[in-house]
Amino acid sequence: MMYFKKSVLTAIVLAIISSFTLINAQSIEELQKLIKNERYADAKTMASNWLKKKPKEAPVYYYLGTALLYEAAADSEVFQANVDSAKLVFQEGIKRDDDQGLNYVGMGKIALLNNDVTTAGKYFDDAYKKDEKDVAVLTELGKAYATNVPAFGAKGIEVLKAAEQILDKKKKKDEKIDVYIALGTIYRQQNQASDAVAYFQKALFINDKLQNAYIARAEIYEKVNKTEAENLYKKAIEVDPSNPAAYRQLANLYYDYKDYANSAEYWIKYIDHSGSTTYKQQRLASIYYRNKQYDKAISIINEAIKNDPENTISLRLLGNLYLEMGDSVNAVKSVSTFETYLAKSKKITSGDYQNYGGALLKAGRPMDAAANYIKAFDADTNKFDLLSDAADIYRANKKFKDVVKTLEYKRVKSASNFLAKDYINLGIAHYVDSTYAEGKVVLEKFTAAYPTLTDGWFWLSRTCAALDPDQTQALAQPYYEKVVTMVLADSLNKANTVKNKKQLVEAYVYLGFAQLNKKNNDLAKGYFEKVLAIEPENQAAKDGLANLEPQKPGKKPVKKTK
Repeated sequence: MMYFKKSVLTAIVLAIISSFTLINAQSIEELQKLIKNERYADAKTMASNWLKKKPKEAPVYYYLGTALLYEAAADSEVFQANVDSAKLVFQEGIKRDDDQGLNYVGMGKIALLNNDVTTAGKYFDDAYKKDEKDVAVLTELGKAYATNVPAFGAKGIEVLKAAEQILDKKKKKDEKIDVYIALGTIYRQQNQASDAVAYFQKALFINDKLQNAYIARAEIYEKVNKTEAENLYKKAIEVDPSNPAAYRQLANLYYDYKDYANSAEYWIKYIDHSGSTTYKQQRLASIYYRNKQYDKAISIINEAIKNDPENTISLRLLGNLYLEMGDSVNAVKSVSTFETYLAKSKKITSGDYQNYGGALLKAGRPMDAAANYIKAFDADTNKFDLLSDAADIYRANKKFKDVVKTLEYKRVKSASNFLAKDYINLGIAHYVDSTYAEGKVVLEKFTAAYPTLTDGWFWLSRTCAALDPDQTQALAQPYYEKVVTMVLADSLNKANTVKNKKQLVEAYVYLGFAQLNKKNNDLAKGYFEKVLAIEPENQAAKDGLANLEPQKPGKKPVKKTK
């Protein structure tokens, strides 16, 4: 499934969604509004057409690059391509007008996305030197600093307060809004909530219908006061119902609090106001998935695949949806979808192999399922349980050599994660596969590690009996005696199950013949009689007792019934 984590790029988006400073052109304002309303395709088209006519307009390159970065934040499928394109756009803006600082800010953002703080700092310094008195540059620079507060928080506050002073002198009150929002963002990331709220409130004093100020305040309350955050997001919608940002944030708030019905409602409204994309359809399908509305989710994701058939995220989600449906028909659909996904995807994860394995298991292909669980482990070697799951499948299908191979692999990879059930399954597999000596070693380790578990002693008894089929050494005797002691103790505790009885019968039979071989006839008789007290028709015990009777001339002793 898809999960939505805050990253450097997400921080850029949240920090910059605000009313941009105008550059003396109505078309720039329209371009900024398209970006603010998350209509990135329209913004890219408008900026590209503008630059065809006026290729020297450096600020337009900056906003075109910004639109590309926003789109990257919203869709992981285009992330790297958009970041690379944005870099080229910013570089072209610098080439067209080296004295304009905005595109240096853009290049600094690219460096931050590549975790190159040093290079980012150099670009930001260049931007400041180019236009240290330009409020637009200072404001955008402050927003960029806000995306990495540990490295640049102090500088961000410095340049934003410088911008505030310039605007004070120019008496341009409205243009302070961006500055206050950016300052509040930095203080919020420094966990100075009171200072953050103060700056957001300053922005609201200037314009009480400022949606992004309400959104910024709501984000402070998201983790501590759901109701307050919810009310602030709804206030943001009230003051600007045409802007999609609050619908998105409110949908995500409901999602985080597992209120999937409301999350779906507001995500649909977000799409209505910002336009549909593959990513947005995937997100809506994920919300329906969480709410177990699988039919709706499948309908949405099939539409996404129809519009973007090469999108592997959609295929992965569809495979998971069919898997969750549970029935064999949809399990087969899930298998088919996963196979298409695995053939196309270049980023196959452990979870992909695991889910594919689950689909194969439900579709009646257990051997393929087990093989994919092992692949899932190889892709994430912390998931040791997957090897146990694969071994369970092999055991259920009587593939004991594969059980041995899989569990020995797990034991080599991490002995500390080798569980009690792994020991017993491996011991049983060795027994069934007639590799008794290896099984004995495993079961001895098991009984040493888990001395209170009867099954370990029982299978160690069987294995030792197999190593000494004629009972010449009575290898299994001490272990079967241990089984008797433990089963009888369980019986006293009312754990007298069918399995207990079977283990007890087998132990008595073995011990009876062991004593018979040693000519301890009274002890042998006692064991055989105990067997018949539990199972009156037990042939082995009857044969044992027959061997104790005086033999008639010419009659051979009765051998133990196997």
